[in-house]
Amino acid sequence: MDDLKQLDLYDLFGIPSTATTKEIKTAYRKKALTCHPDKNPDDPLAAKVFHQLTEALKLLSDGAARASYDKVLKARQANKARYDALNSQRKKLKTDLEELERRAFEKQSAEDRAQLRLDLLKKQTFEEMKAETERVCQEKADSANEKMCSLRRIKIRWKANKKDASNGGYNEEILKNIFSKYGNIEAIVVSGKKKGSALLEFSSVEAARRAKMLEVGKESNPLSVTVVGGDIDEYFASVYVPTSKKSDPKPTPLFPQYSSTETRSYCSEASN
Repeated sequence: MDDLKQLDLYDLFGIPSTATTKEIKTAYRKKALTCHPDKNPDDPLAAKVFHQLTEALKLLSDGAARASYDKVLKARQANKARYDALNSQRKKLKTDLEELERRAFEKQSAEDRAQLRLDLLKKQTFEEMKAETERVCQEKADSANEKMCSLRRIKIRWKANKKDASNGGYNEEILKNIFSKYGNIEAIVVSGKKKGSALLEFSSVEAARRAKMLEVGKESNPLSVTVVGGDIDEYFASVYVPTSKKSDPKPTPLFPQYSSTETRSYCSEASN
């Protein structure tokens, strides 16, 4: 699945990223007919492409998974656009330098021409190194930003029968009420196809950590909470470096702080 997310799945189907689920399924059927292994016995790649199409359909048909994939795809496309722009700038710079060199050569002596060529070469090398450094720094920043985003997202699961109209007793509003006590919620998507599944994104990593450690949901139907980005405790261990007892910042409390009234209210809700 991770290899699949490196592809442009919309391009694989030949559809825009704004396509509806119905349009995605229609595109899948058309594409699958042309590259099915049974119709391409002499093509060793047919089975691989057909498998990619099937897995892509599953991913794009899941609302939560598609929302997560779209964010990754947009970030990757933005990074490529910046890289292409830098390449274009480098090409223009090289052309301008060559033209400047040609004109200068016509007016300078052989010794001056040699010095000018050296100066231009140094400038060109410096500009290329600068552009490459900016590209690498931007890629690292994008990667770090995506890692932070994934650590703010949690996957929520619970038991729910496919024919259960109440979806196991949870919906978007109920989940928002349950998890809002841990921090601001930026987005929440309850899967419309897979019962008992939702994706929620907090505005901070700390909120996601608290929710993962503390939330159990309703006693009659407990919630399973996992962080999309992986081991969130490992992340906290890597960024928190103690210096001295006097200068250490106060660590973010794991348990939310409530007044006695709020505690009684929350306990009452949990028991219901």
